[in-house]
Amino acid sequence: RVKAKAEKLSDKNVIDFNILILGIDAVSRLNFYRTMPLTLKILKDIGAVEFRGYNKVGDNTYPNLIPILSGLSENELSTLCVPRKNSSFDDCPLIWKRFKDVGYTTAFGEDASSISLFNYLKKGFVEAPTDYYWRTFNSRAEAEIGHEKHLNAKLCLGPRMTVDVLLGYISKFVQMLKNNLFFGFFWETSLTHDCLNYPIL
Repeated sequence: RVKAKAEKLSDKNVIDFNILILGIDAVSRLNFYRTMPLTLKILKDIGAVEFRGYNKVGDNTYPNLIPILSGLSENELSTLCVPRKNSSFDDCPLIWKRFKDVGYTTAFGEDASSISLFNYLKKGFVEAPTDYYWRTFNSRAEAEIGHEKHLNAKLCLGPRMTVDVLLGYISKFVQMLKNNLFFGFFWETSLTHDCLNYPIL
């Protein structure tokens, strides 16, 4: 579906709304309902769209997000543009490029640099993939002021929870570009990757 929608972007008159995708790693839709009822209410109140038909196709984040970001399977993407372990993702047909081509301002961010989608055991990007790219700040902040690493991700940056810093950035991004077309894809990992019940806290 995402690929089909992206193909319609060739006609600028078809799309005239902003798109903000916020994912929460390792949390199913039902566990989201259970652990974050207040967040759920706010999202419903503002008319957020749930990806009800989005189903797991692999065993971790990478094979599950590649189809929504490219319209390809993990193996198809590897064959097309990441043939070697040290290949970057710069030339891959990721969805934000389609939006950028028709005038959208784009953003991409994840809050756990050490296990991020395109960098865990992979090369990542040589050039920033979007207009606003969170990794540059986040990886440095984790190295300099990150702490409370229970298993795989640092839960705090200085006195603030890492997820709160990311959410603050998303809020500023949306406010700054509220009168412009934007496409933002953000993925929260630090709080939920290793403990199913942390969102309750």
